[in-house]
Amino acid sequence: MILRYLEKNGLSLSEISQIYLPPADGRAALEAGSIDAWSIWDPYLAVAQEGGGYRELTTGKNYVDGREFYLASRRIVESQPQLVKDFLTELESVKAWAKEHSAEVNRFLAADTGIPLSAVDLAESRRHRYETQSMTGDVIASQQSLADRYFELGLLPKRIDVKAAVWDLIEGGGK
Repeated sequence: MILRYLEKNGLSLSEISQIYLPPADGRAALEAGSIDAWSIWDPYLAVAQEGGGYRELTTGKNYVDGREFYLASRRIVESQPQLVKDFLTELESVKAWAKEHSAEVNRFLAADTGIPLSAVDLAESRRHRYETQSMTGDVIASQQSLADRYFELGLLPKRIDVKAAVWDLIEGGGK
Protein backbone atom coordinates (compact mmCIF):
# COMPACT_ATOMS: atom_id res chain seq x y z
CA MET A 1 0.00 0.00 0.00
CA ILE A 2 2.78 2.41 0.91
CA LEU A 3 4.55 1.82 -2.39
CA ARG A 4 1.39 2.44 -4.41
CA TYR A 5 0.47 5.49 -2.33
CA LEU A 6 3.92 7.01 -2.81
CA GLU A 7 3.92 6.33 -6.56
CA LYS A 8 0.43 7.82 -6.97
CA ASN A 9 1.72 10.97 -5.31
CA GLY A 10 4.92 11.19 -7.36
CA LEU A 11 7.26 9.82 -4.72
CA SER A 12 9.51 6.78 -4.51
CA LEU A 13 10.63 4.51 -1.70
CA SER A 14 14.06 6.13 -1.78
CA GLU A 15 12.48 9.43 -0.69
CA ILE A 16 11.31 8.08 2.65
CA SER A 17 12.98 6.35 5.57
CA GLN A 18 11.19 3.11 6.32
CA ILE A 19 11.25 1.42 9.67
CA TYR A 20 9.38 -1.71 10.61
CA LEU A 21 7.80 -1.71 14.04
CA PRO A 22 5.26 -3.95 15.77
CA PRO A 23 1.81 -2.30 15.89
CA ALA A 24 2.02 -1.06 19.48
CA ASP A 25 5.50 0.40 18.92
CA GLY A 26 4.39 2.07 15.69
CA ARG A 27 1.47 3.79 17.36
CA ALA A 28 3.65 4.91 20.29
CA ALA A 29 6.25 6.28 17.86
CA LEU A 30 3.58 8.21 15.93
CA GLU A 31 2.05 9.62 19.11
CA ALA A 32 5.50 10.62 20.40
CA GLY A 33 6.40 12.32 17.13
CA SER A 34 9.29 9.92 16.48
CA ILE A 35 7.82 9.06 13.07
CA ASP A 36 5.80 11.18 10.67
CA ALA A 37 3.47 8.54 9.30
CA TRP A 38 2.32 5.02 10.11
CA SER A 39 0.78 2.31 7.95
CA ILE A 40 -1.28 -0.18 9.94
CA TRP A 41 -4.08 -2.69 9.57
CA ASP A 42 -7.17 -3.48 11.59
CA PRO A 43 -7.83 -3.91 14.45
CA TYR A 44 -4.89 -1.65 15.34
CA LEU A 45 -6.25 1.02 13.00
CA ALA A 46 -9.58 0.90 14.84
CA VAL A 47 -7.79 1.34 18.19
CA ALA A 48 -5.95 4.40 16.83
CA GLN A 49 -9.15 5.81 15.34
CA GLU A 50 -10.91 5.51 18.68
CA GLY A 51 -7.96 7.17 20.40
CA GLY A 52 -7.85 10.08 17.97
CA GLY A 53 -4.95 12.47 17.68
CA TYR A 54 -3.94 11.77 14.10
CA ARG A 55 -4.98 12.58 10.55
CA GLU A 56 -5.82 9.68 8.24
CA LEU A 57 -4.03 10.15 4.90
CA THR A 58 -5.70 7.33 3.00
CA THR A 59 -7.06 3.82 3.30
CA GLY A 60 -5.98 0.72 1.42
CA LYS A 61 -9.00 1.00 -0.87
CA ASN A 62 -7.81 1.22 -4.48
CA TYR A 63 -4.25 0.51 -3.34
CA VAL A 64 -4.33 -3.07 -2.06
CA ASP A 65 -6.72 -5.97 -2.19
CA GLY A 66 -6.37 -6.78 1.50
CA ARG A 67 -6.14 -10.52 1.09
CA GLU A 68 -5.02 -13.10 3.60
CA PHE A 69 -3.51 -16.38 2.46
CA TYR A 70 -3.39 -19.88 3.90
CA LEU A 71 -0.06 -21.59 3.27
CA ALA A 72 1.04 -25.21 3.45
CA SER A 73 4.36 -26.83 2.78
CA ARG A 74 4.77 -28.50 -0.59
CA ARG A 75 5.63 -31.71 1.31
CA ILE A 76 2.23 -31.91 3.02
CA VAL A 77 0.31 -30.86 -0.10
CA GLU A 78 1.97 -33.54 -2.21
CA SER A 79 2.02 -36.33 0.37
CA GLN A 80 -1.40 -35.77 1.96
CA PRO A 81 -3.66 -33.80 -0.41
CA GLN A 82 -6.81 -35.14 1.27
CA LEU A 83 -5.64 -33.69 4.58
CA VAL A 84 -5.36 -30.27 2.93
CA LYS A 85 -8.84 -30.66 1.43
CA ASP A 86 -10.18 -31.67 4.84
CA PHE A 87 -8.55 -28.60 6.39
CA LEU A 88 -10.19 -26.31 3.83
CA THR A 89 -13.58 -27.96 4.42
CA GLU A 90 -13.21 -27.51 8.18
CA LEU A 91 -12.07 -23.93 7.68
CA GLU A 92 -15.30 -23.16 5.83
CA SER A 93 -17.30 -24.79 8.62
CA VAL A 94 -15.52 -22.76 11.31
CA LYS A 95 -15.94 -19.55 9.32
CA ALA A 96 -19.67 -20.24 8.85
CA TRP A 97 -20.04 -20.73 12.60
CA ALA A 98 -18.02 -17.60 13.36
CA LYS A 99 -20.09 -15.52 10.94
CA GLU A 100 -23.26 -16.61 12.75
CA HIS A 101 -21.68 -15.90 16.15
CA SER A 102 -19.68 -12.75 15.34
CA ALA A 103 -20.44 -11.00 18.64
CA GLU A 104 -19.08 -14.00 20.55
CA VAL A 105 -16.00 -14.14 18.31
CA ASN A 106 -15.39 -10.40 18.79
CA ARG A 107 -15.61 -10.76 22.58
CA PHE A 108 -13.10 -13.61 22.41
CA LEU A 109 -10.74 -11.59 20.18
CA ALA A 110 -10.95 -8.57 22.49
CA ALA A 111 -10.20 -10.68 25.56
CA ASP A 112 -7.41 -12.60 23.83
CA THR A 113 -5.65 -9.55 22.34
CA GLY A 114 -6.37 -6.89 24.96
CA ILE A 115 -7.86 -4.69 22.25
CA PRO A 116 -11.04 -2.92 23.39
CA LEU A 117 -14.23 -4.65 22.22
CA SER A 118 -15.42 -1.44 20.56
CA ALA A 119 -12.27 -1.38 18.37
CA VAL A 120 -12.65 -5.07 17.50
CA ASP A 121 -16.30 -4.42 16.56
CA LEU A 122 -15.28 -1.45 14.38
CA ALA A 123 -12.53 -3.43 12.65
CA GLU A 124 -14.76 -6.41 12.02
CA SER A 125 -17.54 -4.21 10.63
CA ARG A 126 -15.40 -3.32 7.61
CA ARG A 127 -13.88 -6.71 6.89
CA HIS A 128 -14.99 -9.86 5.16
CA ARG A 129 -13.08 -12.14 7.51
CA TYR A 130 -15.40 -15.06 6.98
CA GLU A 131 -15.21 -15.21 3.20
CA THR A 132 -12.59 -17.44 1.61
CA GLN A 133 -11.97 -17.54 -2.10
CA SER A 134 -9.88 -19.79 -4.27
CA MET A 135 -6.64 -18.75 -5.90
CA THR A 136 -8.24 -17.70 -9.17
CA GLY A 137 -6.35 -16.50 -12.21
CA ASP A 138 -7.15 -12.90 -11.23
CA VAL A 139 -5.76 -13.37 -7.72
CA ILE A 140 -2.63 -15.04 -9.08
CA ALA A 141 -2.14 -12.26 -11.66
CA SER A 142 -2.56 -9.59 -8.98
CA GLN A 143 0.00 -11.28 -6.72
CA GLN A 144 2.38 -11.81 -9.66
CA SER A 145 2.20 -8.12 -10.54
CA LEU A 146 3.04 -7.22 -6.96
CA ALA A 147 5.91 -9.72 -6.80
CA ASP A 148 7.33 -8.41 -10.09
CA ARG A 149 7.19 -4.81 -8.82
CA TYR A 150 8.89 -5.76 -5.55
CA PHE A 151 11.64 -7.54 -7.50
CA GLU A 152 12.16 -4.48 -9.74
CA LEU A 153 12.60 -2.32 -6.64
CA GLY A 154 15.04 -4.75 -5.03
CA LEU A 155 12.62 -5.65 -2.25
CA LEU A 156 12.77 -9.32 -3.30
CA PRO A 157 16.13 -10.98 -3.96
CA LYS A 158 14.85 -13.11 -6.86
CA ARG A 159 11.85 -13.37 -9.16
CA ILE A 160 8.88 -15.32 -7.84
CA ASP A 161 6.55 -17.43 -9.97
CA VAL A 162 3.31 -17.14 -8.01
CA LYS A 163 1.44 -19.68 -10.13
CA ALA A 164 4.09 -22.32 -9.41
CA ALA A 165 3.37 -21.95 -5.70
CA VAL A 166 -0.39 -22.39 -5.99
CA TRP A 167 -1.90 -25.79 -5.25
CA ASP A 168 -4.66 -26.68 -7.67
CA LEU A 169 -7.46 -28.08 -5.51
CA ILE A 170 -9.58 -28.99 -8.52
CA GLU A 171 -6.82 -31.08 -10.05
CA GLY A 172 -6.29 -32.66 -6.63
CA GLY A 173 -2.74 -31.60 -6.08
CA GLY A 174 0.22 -30.59 -8.12
CA LYS A 175 1.13 -26.97 -7.92
